[in-house]
Amino acid sequence: MMEAIAKQKKRNTGIRELSEKQERRRERILDVAESHIYKNGFYKLSLDDLVQKLRISKSTIYENFGSKEGLVESVVERFEDKMESELESLVFNDDRSVAERLLSVAQFQGRIVIELTNKFLNDLEIHTPHLWEMHLKRKAIRREGYYRKLIQEGFETGVFDKDLDQEFVLRLYMEMSGIVCTSDIIDHISMNRTEAYEQIISIFLMGTKPQD
Repeated sequence: MMEAIAKQKKRNTGIRELSEKQERRRERILDVAESHIYKNGFYKLSLDDLVQKLRISKSTIYENFGSKEGLVESVVERFEDKMESELESLVFNDDRSVAERLLSVAQFQGRIVIELTNKFLNDLEIHTPHLWEMHLKRKAIRREGYYRKLIQEGFETGVFDKDLDQEFVLRLYMEMSGIVCTSDIIDHISMNRTEAYEQIISIFLMGTKPQD
């Protein structure tokens, strides 16, 4: 009886180690795919190029994700999960003031701006409308669960002038990343996208403070 239990424990340990190894491999594939897709989009993504970088077989991609489409979907879901996890820690950090949290969220979004390109977002909207719809839904959830809370606190604590339209301030705060994502403003200034975005947020916060 004891021998049978020992054998079962050994078998369970082997399964767990295999599962952990598979998970590490899956995460590595996602890391490499994510870096490529964020920069170049995914419509023209070649799995041959990807497996060459990873030094794995194409069958490993299929085993973990089923298809190229499954891989892209996993990358998008991972992006959305990362956004919400980071916002959760930043927005609900009561040890920091509202102004500090607004700036921290802006800095985080600035880092995202650097990673993402129009190619990725365009591919998402044009070639995978179901994923684009999912992205918009998750964005709306973030707006209501994180950004709105932060903006409301800003009005309650005097960060924003009470005469401003709260919905307008919320939408403006959320969409400001688009200024440096989709325009050619970077071509005319001596800042990178992250620096430009942080500067825009600083101007935004100064411009919405109550007047003395």
